[in-house]
Amino acid sequence: EILPHIAGVPARTPPPASDRLRVVFGGTLRKDRARPELGEALARIGERASRLELSFILAQPAPFAESYAASLPLSPPARVFVGEDEAAHARALAGADLLLDLECEADRPLLLTKIVHYLAAGRPVWALCPPGGTTWSLVEEGWGYASALGDVDGIAATLLRILDDHETGALAARSPSPELVDRFSPRRQVEDLRRLIGRLS
Repeated sequence: EILPHIAGVPARTPPPASDRLRVVFGGTLRKDRARPELGEALARIGERASRLELSFILAQPAPFAESYAASLPLSPPARVFVGEDEAAHARALAGADLLLDLECEADRPLLLTKIVHYLAAGRPVWALCPPGGTTWSLVEEGWGYASALGDVDGIAATLLRILDDHETGALAARSPSPELVDRFSPRRQVEDLRRLIGRLS
């Protein structure tokens, strides 16, 4: 209840091998996260986009999600699923090669961000976010890839780099480190909250 985005022990097993890059967005797809520049960047990389599979695993139905997924220039088209429960959601994230964070805020309290929830999957992250925020800072420290919102050229360049890393086997090296996982683990968060409460009291 207090830490809704903090998940359990990360899945350290690699996803099944595939010649296609499996990208998964998990959670709530709000309208402001349906970023048009993602579609523009996918169109810009041309044939390389055919190496990509994109899925949206939603915590709850979103009326516009199907139309947004269909608007993305991918073959096969991006797919939308509504997760039946937390276990199904976790399995979907664990089966991804890369997790997508379509973040629109310049910054948010860290415990409310999708990026922390993704830690439990133990996979690299690709974040579309404003430079300088919490998500950008974490990714720039080595956990995955970051692209600036609104920068179609930058998003396309990042996606090409991700595809290259996937094809050469270098993608897994961008997974979260054990130190990062521990820093945002339930145990560590509870310890920090206890210390804070102690100081305030």
